[in-house]
Amino acid sequence: MLSKVLPAILGLGLLVLPACGGGSATTPRDPQVRPSERTPTTHEVSIVDGAFEPATIKVKVGDTVLWTNNGELPHTVDSDHNHPTEGTLDSDILMPGDTYSFTFTAAGAYPYHCDIHPHMHGRVIVSANGPPA
Repeated sequence: MLSKVLPAILGLGLLVLPACGGGSATTPRDPQVRPSERTPTTHEVSIVDGAFEPATIKVKVGDTVLWTNNGELPHTVDSDHNHPTEGTLDSDILMPGDTYSFTFTAAGAYPYHCDIHPHMHGRVIVSANGPPA
């Protein structure tokens, strides 16, 4: 009986040993996940009475900007007129504590202002890939 069991045990050992190390085995990667892909980020802009802080923010395609009215007056976030991105940003009136968010899907510069206080200006610069411009 040992003459039948021993070859079977040795045969199993030969099948198992290659999987136990050696460093030559590779782990298959999920074809859906690419190392260059990144998780989108949310960036914050504070609206204070008289200014957007920061006035210019740099983000990547797919990122979201969240504006929060931290002032005491109502404000808006609206794309500048006569600019190719006109109409892209179009918040309702933001009362103190209100927020507005927008996810950018195309690279470019997005100048904006407050319709209520036209002296308030900001800009979102969106880069297509790599670090923000």
